[in-house]
Amino acid sequence: MAKTKITFFIEEEQKLKLEELSRITRVNQAVFVREALDDLFKKYERVLKKGG
Repeated sequence: MAKTKITFFIEEEQKLKLEELSRITRVNQAVFVREALDDLFKKYERVLKKGG
């Protein structure tokens, strides 16, 4: 799937935790953000279906 660049703001604590998790696991931060978004979309799947 093609990827696109976006910019957004997160809390400083979230940034630090993301950096630490990435450092410990050696998994790119973007991978974690994409996974989190997939989880969010799954959680709100019914809302997305109603809105579309």
